[in-house]
Amino acid sequence: VEALRNDLQKKYNASLIVRLGAQPADIVADLCFSLNTTVVFTSERAEFQSQIPSTQSLKTALGNHGIALETVADDALCEITTHALEFPKSFFTFRSEFERFTRLLAPQPNPRSLNLHHIDEAIEIGELPSLSDLGYSDADRRIQLTQSALHKGGEHAAAAEIDRLRSRQRTKGCSFCACELQQWLEHGCISVRRLFQTSSQASTKLKHELLWNEFCRISDALKYPSHSRLFVTVPVRARSYRRTISY
Repeated sequence: VEALRNDLQKKYNASLIVRLGAQPADIVADLCFSLNTTVVFTSERAEFQSQIPSTQSLKTALGNHGIALETVADDALCEITTHALEFPKSFFTFRSEFERFTRLLAPQPNPRSLNLHHIDEAIEIGELPSLSDLGYSDADRRIQLTQSALHKGGEHAAAAEIDRLRSRQRTKGCSFCACELQQWLEHGCISVRRLFQTSSQASTKLKHELLWNEFCRISDALKYPSHSRLFVTVPVRARSYRRTISY
């Protein structure tokens, strides 16, 4: 959050609004109403059933003010171009012929400018909450501080880690994989689409892992037998885990 606020300030001379409260849907709705907002866009992951009630609450709260809510799947790498019944149930088939069943989605370009000065002048941006403000105990805070020292968040930290892994690959011949970028992928600091575009310059294993993740996402959406995804983008709290697969 701190890195995102700094990026907005540096790139667009804008601020990230931060609020802390027990009823986030009402807070967002009141904030949007005060800014004369007509539509709100949010990302929604189908694999998180626990996210559905919060999305519905936000839709209801915004609807009370006459504001529409649109959801987008910004973590999707592909979209299906064939009939659902033709989609393969085997990852081996999907991996070898994925362009036959899907169309790769292009990365979303960054905006050149944002005109948000009227928002900054009208709304208090809010202070970044501490771990204690979020309800973490002293023991939890020590764990979080240790993890943050190992994995710094934000887009720039993710890009620096990718550069480090690619340098290691060039000098030592060690290919890197998606699991090594897990923390940033989970929080949306790395664009899966942009990473896939450059995967040919990284390693075949990375490309296969990104395709595996997309195969699982589409299979879940089609109600096929579930598979274990390598990483997911967690809405609130990140869950750290690692899985290995064979190709």
